[in-house]
Amino acid sequence: MSHDNPELELARAFVEEHGTLLVGGWGVGMDMANWLCGMQNTMLLMMEKPDFVADLLEMIHVWNVQRMKVVLSAPV
Repeated sequence: MSHDNPELELARAFVEEHGTLLVGGWGVGMDMANWLCGMQNTMLLMMEKPDFVADLLEMIHVWNVQRMKVVLSAPV
């Protein structure tokens, strides 16, 4: 496999030698809630509508799990 990017070649060699993911991704939680609602609104919602925030965070969690399944299913 030949690439024009020497950094990519080094990363691929590391992955092949160690049989592991080099980078996969990460989940988000309150960050996503803040991005969707705004930080101030999220804080107010936590006080005024805690069930809404709990449901929102559960949806974000389910989404994160699905994203991680894709990342972790990739061949190393």
